[in-house]
Amino acid sequence: MAMASEQKNDHKTLFIAIFIGTVIVLNFFPHMILAPGHDSGIFLYHGQRILEGDLPYRDIWDHKPPMIFYINALGLFISGGAKWGVLFLEILAVGAAMALCFALLKKRFGYLPAFFATLNCVLCLNIVLDGGNLTEEFNLPLQFLGFWLFNCVEKKGFRVWHGIFLGLSMASSFMLRQNLIGLWLAILLYWFLEFAIYQRDLTAFSKRVFWIFSGAAALLLPAGMFFYFQGALYELWDVAFRYNFIYSKTTLAQRIQSFYGCFKLFTWFPLVIMPAAIIVCGYFKRKEKITADPLMTLAIADLVIEITLLSLGKGYAHYYTAMLPSMTLLFCFFIKLLNDSAWDECDKSNMPGHSGFSGKTERIIVLSILLACSNIFSFSILAHSYAGLLSRHRSQLEETADYIKRNSGKNDYLLVWGSGGQLNFLTGRPSPSRFFFQYPFAATGYGSPEIINSFMKELRRHPPAIIIDNSGDTGRLPPIDKAYRKQWKEKKASSNELYSTIPANIDSFYNFVETEYNTSGKSGSWNIYKHNKNGDISE
Repeated sequence: MAMASEQKNDHKTLFIAIFIGTVIVLNFFPHMILAPGHDSGIFLYHGQRILEGDLPYRDIWDHKPPMIFYINALGLFISGGAKWGVLFLEILAVGAAMALCFALLKKRFGYLPAFFATLNCVLCLNIVLDGGNLTEEFNLPLQFLGFWLFNCVEKKGFRVWHGIFLGLSMASSFMLRQNLIGLWLAILLYWFLEFAIYQRDLTAFSKRVFWIFSGAAALLLPAGMFFYFQGALYELWDVAFRYNFIYSKTTLAQRIQSFYGCFKLFTWFPLVIMPAAIIVCGYFKRKEKITADPLMTLAIADLVIEITLLSLGKGYAHYYTAMLPSMTLLFCFFIKLLNDSAWDECDKSNMPGHSGFSGKTERIIVLSILLACSNIFSFSILAHSYAGLLSRHRSQLEETADYIKRNSGKNDYLLVWGSGGQLNFLTGRPSPSRFFFQYPFAATGYGSPEIINSFMKELRRHPPAIIIDNSGDTGRLPPIDKAYRKQWKEKKASSNELYSTIPANIDSFYNFVETEYNTSGKSGSWNIYKHNKNGDISE
């Protein structure tokens, strides 16, 4: 009987793995063919240039920490420069995250809640990932690994390897984006409260902290030494830290808007608040310590920290991905409550969780309807992706890339005034400057005459064959066209926005374009400028 039960469970697990794996692949398939998104294009271009021997920050400018660039370099290396290699790593990362998610939730809550919660998490990726290949996406397996390691510690006791792997995962998350370490802050806060406040055992807490930070140092120190010996440690600090301090400044209205985004993007967010409130109220009602339900307490703490970190930065949709692991745990708890019918039943033995497959089809139907209603927005985004794939209507980006390939040589340089990356990657034409997008020029507190002089020096050394002006897409930079530039200056003169000032010597760039280039038409809303010199102008 035990053997038959194990085989039945194996069949369930295999079915769930195949089903969720198929959903993951279907989510990502359109992005293998469609043009990359803005951030993805920047990361792909970094990967392309790294394989050509360039170094982030010194030779290519972007304000993300280095890991995402090298992930893209690895993906392009695997595929020989094609985008599918990065897509393969994306599917691998999300697949690993969902496997850890399901394994953790199944053991804790049973098959049915774990299946629906994991599937809900996968579907929500359509809402937040905007085409994929983003730092938050590759952070998902690290977050679920953190939850899994924490659960192991709480169930079996702390071992040195737990601390080392928690540290390594925290450092990896930090090297993807600094404010993605919310979960590890929550873990440290939980253990501080448990040992320093309740048990008054600072030795045990110090031991855990020591091994976690030892694991983090094992990754961060070699990375720092690598950039130091490459002569780019200052550039790493200047771009990935100093600029980010300036970039992340937000107003109170922006912070409120970021919090509102939780409800706007996730229609099922109230279903997360409900079980969180039940758990917190349970602590006060029964006067239990936070150690009464470690995993759920950690999920609540992490959710609060993630929302706080979100409110301190820009409210871009993909930033909310960091909330998904803790929300998924709490959503699974909500499903468990539905599946059990009474709080008292799921409170037995600290909510051990049973299979949930009780043969009551109405429960599966109710949960399926709940899942569908919670993800209407996600389904519409997925349908839109496939509609774009089937119609194959060529985007402005693809048409411009084709124009550049036809009108320049393989060794020519391409400058995109505004934001490059996508076009540089698609055409294989490198930027003449490390500033392949020039937003930092106009960033108050960062842009300087020295940066403009450095930029112009690079342009004169490697004059681009073609310049594309897409600065109008965001309005962060003065356009090349004189009339539009005048309008931009008038609009920004009274503005207190981050991108409201620009060094006066930027006029040297406009003079350079007016002297050396001719207007060659438009691609959609983008102006195209070609160098006066005919033929291949590469050196």
